[in-house]
Amino acid sequence: MQAMHLGAKLRDMEFVQWHPTRLDEPVPMFLTNGLLADGAIFRDASGRPFMADYDKRADLAPRDILAKAIYTEARAGRGLGTAVYLDCSPIPEGRIALRHGHLAGTLRKHGVDFPRQWLVVSPATHFLMGGIAIDTNARSSIHGLYAVGESAGGLHGANRLGGNAFSEGLVFGTIAGQHAARALSLDGHTKLASAVADTVRAEIDPTADDPKAALSTMWHTLREEMWQDASVVRDAAALARAAQLIGELTEEGTRLRGRSPREVARILDFRAGLQCAAVIVASATYREESRGAHWRSDFPETSEAWFGSVWVTWPSCQQHPTLQFKHLTSRPPSL
Repeated sequence: MQAMHLGAKLRDMEFVQWHPTRLDEPVPMFLTNGLLADGAIFRDASGRPFMADYDKRADLAPRDILAKAIYTEARAGRGLGTAVYLDCSPIPEGRIALRHGHLAGTLRKHGVDFPRQWLVVSPATHFLMGGIAIDTNARSSIHGLYAVGESAGGLHGANRLGGNAFSEGLVFGTIAGQHAARALSLDGHTKLASAVADTVRAEIDPTADDPKAALSTMWHTLREEMWQDASVVRDAAALARAAQLIGELTEEGTRLRGRSPREVARILDFRAGLQCAAVIVASATYREESRGAHWRSDFPETSEAWFGSVWVTWPSCQQHPTLQFKHLTSRPPSL
């Protein structure tokens, strides 16, 4: 968000990837999709397998389809709150020992009779395909600023393939390092305008209340709202509600002050979270179709007119972000 406010362009911020199998209890963790490959089955609150209702591949469907199905079941009242069951009992014991021994040991240590006892899982945010727009040398639109990994956007299209985050970081990390070093040797040090120190000083008030409780409440409110209205499945009315609440939280957040740089850092982190949420909601509202990890129930089809990227600019001098759609005129060759 700091790069955006310095003038960097963002892209593809509406594409948020969800992991379908996050275990909340007894140990919070992401569960590997290998459990599904080895025979695990999703079940609703009554024990009914439901994935065949959504895709012919059933429990072997891609992660975005699995997450959408779980979300839909839960919102329809057939889940366990926001979750469903994952039944791993069909996985042979030998397969458990070979591929899931660490998971089995961890769960059994916490009193779970794995794999016989059904697990309670729900979708959770996993990867943001959007981020700072870069060129093939990892350069952003700000001279001297390079971006790689999940801070960069555009590398994974509308839906990242499993394993590609590692290879992207390896390849573009190397590219960014090489080109940044070359640019430094040719141009010398590049100074990016930054008012961070002044911002921190301006937010310090020794007489302020401890912001910890207020921040905890506001973070919880933001996360709940983004889950309810801007998560796996979206529509215009829900996104409008999310935008309104983000605006209200932004007003509350501007009134917070910290008594120390550490407290101010937590406040600024929350404000950055609000700005990120605002950009995601604005981009999701702007793209009136469903594509990849972006599902709109009011625009369920993929449209050729939206074959391209939504770009965002939001320098600090603007009150709201500016969005622009850039259509792609060519496609990669088919394999």
